[in-house]
Amino acid sequence: MKNCLFLVCAMALASFASQAENVWTLGSYEKHVGWQLISPDGAVTVFLRGGPAADFSSGEVTLCACENYGGRSQVRGSGAIDMRGLVIAKGDRRISVKSLSIGSFFLLGKDGISAFYADNVAKIGVKSFAKAKDLGEVSISGTADILPDGSSAMHPSNRAGVFSDCPALTNLTLSLPLVSIGSVAFAGSSNLAGDVARLVPKGVTNIGACAFLHASSLRGTLETTAIRSVGARAFQSAGFDEIRLGCDEGLTEFPPGGASGGNAYGVFTLCPNLTNLEIRASGLVAMGNLNFGDSPALRRFAADAPKLQSLGGTRGCCNGMPVLEKVELNTPVLREVGDSWPPFNASRRIKEVVWRSDAPSPAVVKRIMKGVPSVSNASEDGKKCIFRIPRGNESWKALASEFEGREAEFAPPGCLGVVFASSRKAWVIEE
Repeated sequence: MKNCLFLVCAMALASFASQAENVWTLGSYEKHVGWQLISPDGAVTVFLRGGPAADFSSGEVTLCACENYGGRSQVRGSGAIDMRGLVIAKGDRRISVKSLSIGSFFLLGKDGISAFYADNVAKIGVKSFAKAKDLGEVSISGTADILPDGSSAMHPSNRAGVFSDCPALTNLTLSLPLVSIGSVAFAGSSNLAGDVARLVPKGVTNIGACAFLHASSLRGTLETTAIRSVGARAFQSAGFDEIRLGCDEGLTEFPPGGASGGNAYGVFTLCPNLTNLEIRASGLVAMGNLNFGDSPALRRFAADAPKLQSLGGTRGCCNGMPVLEKVELNTPVLREVGDSWPPFNASRRIKEVVWRSDAPSPAVVKRIMKGVPSVSNASEDGKKCIFRIPRGNESWKALASEFEGREAEFAPPGCLGVVFASSRKAWVIEE
């Protein structure tokens, strides 16, 4: 009985060991390509970088397909590539891979590969998975902390980033300590779903231009604690529900947006599901023209930026937010709020404007309130104190006195004064 039990246990351990070991066979060397590495079932062949005399005993290997080999994928075969627990068989030797680097064009434009799994990944190259048409699932873990910059070209035929324009990619897991997400890293992969927080750690410090352009199926909250740089159109048309951008004090401005065909395109524009946008930036001086707006679900906009001087340049900052209800500002030195359009133009549902710092100039206050729907003084139903200021703040009391006039008689109890939006309408400042 004991012998039988021992045999069963031995067989179970042997089975477990065989399941845990993922042995790929090292084949022949091909000039201008690399060493063949053949999957356990023989269905897929990838290549390892190195010359004819390459020594892989260190367990540090790189998957080929980089600039040195023509800038295109050299992977052969089809199906899933599973390189978790990778062991390379070289004759009678077994070499456990401790560090895996993925070449710059590893699966670029490759058809037929349905999934990719790897651990111990130390580096991911530019365009590694771009335009892989059949790639549906990717799971990568390891120590790689950078997704490098791709091409910043807007047109899909030209742009290419690490995971850009993968039409079948729906499931992506990156268990990596990422600090930098390069330009167009996820651009155009509109079916990529899931929670963005699983891809972007809070400690990330750089997000490149168009990094999430048209990643419309990614949901959840993108949150950072000390971002140092944000590229142009970084979040345009992304599907996130919330963006809470905590910035390093060295971040002084967002890159300006642009316009084409009557539409504005900027860092935070055209986000269909975005309900809450919060920016905490102690060093920010300029928000950048055309960087906000046209996000139809946005209800709250908050800017804690005590050095901010410009809230959007000549065309305001936050146009086209039809359901915006609450604005919170800590911007005591604000002086530019849009010369052509008021900053909150066409935001017709604002219920509360909260200013959490000293008062700016009267001209700034008037300009901001001009973009917000007016509160009528003519009827009892129209009496609202929606402009809220710090209690007991002397700078606001002084400013309120400049606006007081006959209309102040119609203000509800507890209000300090009125801010005119037009000759017939007024806004009330509440303590």
